Amino acid sequence: MRRLCGWETLGKVPSESTFSRAFDQFARDGRPQAIHKALIKTHYGETLAGHISRDATAIHAREKAEPKPKRPPEAKGGKRGRRRKDAPPAPPPEPKRLQQQLERDPEANLADLPTVCDWGCKKNSQSKKECWRGYKLHLDVIDGDIPVSAILTSASLHDSQVAIPLAQMSAERIVNLYDRADAAYDAREIREISARLGHVPIIDDNPGRGEKREFSPAEAVRYRERSAAERVNAHLHEQHGGRHVRVRGPVKVAAHLAFGLVVIAAEQMLRMLVSPRASLCCIGKAGSERREGRSVLKNGDSSPSGGQKPTRAQHPPFSLAEPLVVPGFKREPRGVLQVPHKH
Repeated sequence: MRRLCGWETLGKVPSESTFSRAFDQFARDGRPQAIHKALIKTHYGETLAGHISRDATAIHAREKAEPKPKRPPEAKGGKRGRRRKDAPPAPPPEPKRLQQQLERDPEANLADLPTVCDWGCKKNSQSKKECWRGYKLHLDVIDGDIPVSAILTSASLHDSQVAIPLAQMSAERIVNLYDRADAAYDAREIREISARLGHVPIIDDNPGRGEKREFSPAEAVRYRERSAAERVNAHLHEQHGGRHVRVRGPVKVAAHLAFGLVVIAAEQMLRMLVSPRASLCCIGKAGSERREGRSVLKNGDSSPSGGQKPTRAQHPPFSLAEPLVVPGFKREPRGVLQVPHKH
């Protein structure tokens, strides 16, 4: 790893303080998020994505939770009972956050979301209540288990409050047809923003709001593939630092998780590249084996199942050989770790 980064000897490796300052600068500049966005737009921006699976996951943090803000005292409304005919009309209720998000741009919606560390609670798959201290990561995942958008918020924020900003962010990066989500996203405003973007919402009905609407056979088949978001969440926690967050503050935690999402997106894109050389690496001791729809013969030749020639649809519509351009990022020579200074 040291030699791949360009440091031939141990003496050339920067100190821990240098790495810490570099990570702090990357987090403040949003460099990991910019790399993730450029990666998705470069290699998947012009490709039609079938489905987006939306979900959130708990992020445990090692920092003190912020106390809940105190609510202002409610004004007394006077006598109880029917309003007098000559009394002035009651003021209209303030619009809720979902209603306001429909009329705002993505930047304003993101600025309105809380990001402090606090306590969050939710029910797991066994209907048991779980609580944690930290944050909540909201993800949009497309077919192929590729994360395309991510937003970090406070742990106490409900999943539905981030659906509209997340949909707006994903619409700027890719083009998809269907939006899949569980019953936590069952809201009229979320279905409306999905229709405005030209998508078909496949959202499970919340049984607490009345009679549950059953999916059509086609919708049920599409909804069963919503587990893509859960697989990415598990992959992030198990292998890419989602379970072991050692930094503090929402800015650094978001950068730490964004680095993991970049690696996951690159891994999943590489797995979609099917080549004869990759198939030859999977040959067993004897006989022929089937791996990902390809038949590897004894003599080392690989051909699609059934002896047909590979079609254009079997190859991905993007190439990882294209250069990745990140706005505001200047490529430095190998082995040089430079942190820009702000005056």
